[in-house]
Amino acid sequence: MTTQRDVERTYRGAGAAAPDWAAADLRAVVDPHDESLHAVYFDTAERDLLRYGITLCHERGAGRAAWALKIPDGPDARHRVEVPGDRDAVWLEWPPPELTALVRAVVRGRPVDVAATVHTRRRRTVLCDATGRELAEVADDLVEAAPARIGDDAAPERRRWREIDVELDPAVPPATLDVLERAFLDAGLRRGSPSKLPPALGAPQPQPDREPATAGEVLVAEIYRRTRELVLLDPLVRLERPDSVHRMRVCCRRIRSVLRVFGRVLDRERTRGLDADLQWLGEVLGVARDLEVLHARIAAAEPELTAVLDAHFAPRRTAAAEEVLAALDGARYVELLAALDDLAANPPFTKRAWRPAEEVLRKELERAARRIAATLHGARTTAEATDRDLALHHARKAAKRLRYAAEAAAPVAGRRADRFARAAHALQDLLGERQDAVTARPILREIAASVSGSDGFRLGVLHEREGDVLRRTEAELAAVGGALHRALR
Repeated sequence: MTTQRDVERTYRGAGAAAPDWAAADLRAVVDPHDESLHAVYFDTAERDLLRYGITLCHERGAGRAAWALKIPDGPDARHRVEVPGDRDAVWLEWPPPELTALVRAVVRGRPVDVAATVHTRRRRTVLCDATGRELAEVADDLVEAAPARIGDDAAPERRRWREIDVELDPAVPPATLDVLERAFLDAGLRRGSPSKLPPALGAPQPQPDREPATAGEVLVAEIYRRTRELVLLDPLVRLERPDSVHRMRVCCRRIRSVLRVFGRVLDRERTRGLDADLQWLGEVLGVARDLEVLHARIAAAEPELTAVLDAHFAPRRTAAAEEVLAALDGARYVELLAALDDLAANPPFTKRAWRPAEEVLRKELERAARRIAATLHGARTTAEATDRDLALHHARKAAKRLRYAAEAAAPVAGRRADRFARAAHALQDLLGERQDAVTARPILREIAASVSGSDGFRLGVLHEREGDVLRRTEAELAAVGGALHRALR
């Protein structure tokens, strides 16, 4: 199984001209040989993969065959996961289990079946800049597709269209797509879905959502957006893609922040179970993420300790990764996803949820900010170091909740929410650096107890440096906390 990340856009337009690359100061090298490609697309009867923008297909042509799973990662990027296919037995095979396992969070036990067949006549062009450096490959496709026949229904209507895909060279900045887009638009082409399945099925183009007006609508839209992001990160976590565990953990935190900060808008009593499940998933992900961060923190400070650190962290990180996969394969996780879907479909609104968003959400942010200010004051006046560490740790988590909640509300709550988000972010960063030092010190002592000589000395020096971090962050706390007080004025 191989994985790569593609940055690409797709354009469609009946009767459109070919883009004028010379006018864009680009040199086009056209492959004179067209390719004939055949693909069979799979999905559930409910079109779950289509709903999430995921493509699962078997592709043949150009002397190769492969099963491909394409997972969106932002507006222009997709992770492509491939398993070798069979050029002769496509109709006798079904998607391999290593690919269907990656979309468990999407299909949730529902079987996949043939959704459409697609034949493509492709001509490739390589775009180069004035120096001859390759920027992108352009695939000009003439497509003929047919949805799969259902039961005894008549043969489905075949659909034909032209589309042009542009895929950047991995070394080229993603912003280059914006530069190239002008040529496509001037040729009469418009952006389309990167997958051929929607036009093959005659699926309508998605329409922009109505801007939410009430407090409840704003919060449900945020939860829906973060739930979708969480589900799309699931296969990336299973593939151990960089930063995927952290991003999924942040999704959990963002949803929990909405539930907790705005608990008088979305009935707190009715979301307690969901909050607890999100906390559970975040904690499982957190073990793996915290080990990754701590390992990187110590290794960056003292590269000579690489072997010692690897011996300590490697088995712990492997065990934590196994725990993450066990959680994603478990029943509680599936129930959590179902509960998130249910919340979006049947939100537990209170009376405040029906009021205009700006006023309601701003007041709830102010209440949360005042609670953090009180927590900080209590922590600074706590004499016992252990109690102060715990209080500041709680303040850090509360600042993170305020930041995420304020960012969710900012589009409607205006500059006040922006100020809360900035102040909370600064406080979160400072207290996060302090918490990293608090966490690192006992680990450094533990590792030092198992080594001797110069390695032990280096670990001792790092331990003292983490003590310096504690003292510095406490000295800066008053100034950073002051920004939160000013945001409350």
